[in-house]
Amino acid sequence: MRHLFIDTSFFEENNFFKGKLTRLYQYVKDGYIKLYTNEIVIQEVKNRISKRMAVAKSNCSKLFNSPDSYILGNTSHSETISKLKSKDYFKKEIKRLCSDFDKIIIETPFIIIPYDDIDFAKIIEDYFSETPPFKEGEKKSEFPDAFILSSIERYCEKNKVKITAISNDSDWLCYKPVNFKTSNNIDSIFEDIAKEKEKDNAISFVTNLIQINETKILAQITKYITKNVYFENTDYIDSEITIFALRELELLNEAITYIDDVSAEVIVSINIDMAADITYPDYENAYWDNEDKVYYFLEEVTSNHDFDVSTDVLVSIEYDLEDKSFFELEIKSINNEKPIKLTINHYN
Repeated sequence: MRHLFIDTSFFEENNFFKGKLTRLYQYVKDGYIKLYTNEIVIQEVKNRISKRMAVAKSNCSKLFNSPDSYILGNTSHSETISKLKSKDYFKKEIKRLCSDFDKIIIETPFIIIPYDDIDFAKIIEDYFSETPPFKEGEKKSEFPDAFILSSIERYCEKNKVKITAISNDSDWLCYKPVNFKTSNNIDSIFEDIAKEKEKDNAISFVTNLIQINETKILAQITKYITKNVYFENTDYIDSEITIFALRELELLNEAITYIDDVSAEVIVSINIDMAADITYPDYENAYWDNEDKVYYFLEEVTSNHDFDVSTDVLVSIEYDLEDKSFFELEIKSINNEKPIKLTINHYN
């Protein structure tokens, strides 16, 4: 049995309800993991849900309330658009999502570690010495993290349990706990559980199946990327990738995160060799008017660049242990359903 504490950042990284949380909850149901959290985390998650929805509301308002977008009212999704323009829609959805999150905490279930039993003297000492999770300039906002980490220390000490805190927060990962561990690698935990669940021959079978079908898998991933994946460029302000071409995909490695007699979930790491046209406003050659606060003679330019980027692909595989020729693959997500960021190497 593995004892895992789930931090706010992990919930947010997986869109609060999706991604790796789905597999995590399944392993809790199967009896391989016991989950922990804290009331501070629960309130932080609800706060992040509210803030994310506020940003989404603002973005929808800019799009759907623009005169240039009125034509969308004639589309087959006009009713959905009408809902997104409603002032009350996002309030209701925030309330619903927070309620759904409360149900998950109860039904999964999570063990709630109390935050009233903490080592306040050590927290104050860390505060003045700027020891993680504290750092210069952001001390006030890091007190909740300090309370949570201290509560885990006390809980592990009193209950003689070894907990691993799962977090993507760099301050958490820099913290040096006495009675528990911190980690941002949930995949390795999933992989270890998958090995425990099934015999070595099943693991070997799936690994061999991936190798045999590598060309087929990469072709399917290529097709999926072309249709569904959004790329972002971080080098130019307001840039847009208008055209891209995938030249080659390379399978780097794979990690089995779930396996049974007929199916497995695998995280496949790939490298993408591609070219893309980037269109962006040419601010460098435009004229900025300080009085009018506007650019004049601003034109859009397009340039072509080569990119080499790595990402993870979550795939589901169905198979027959008695028939190596049977193989069905479904792509669940690429880059955890987030845009893939492309950075130009200016030295090439």
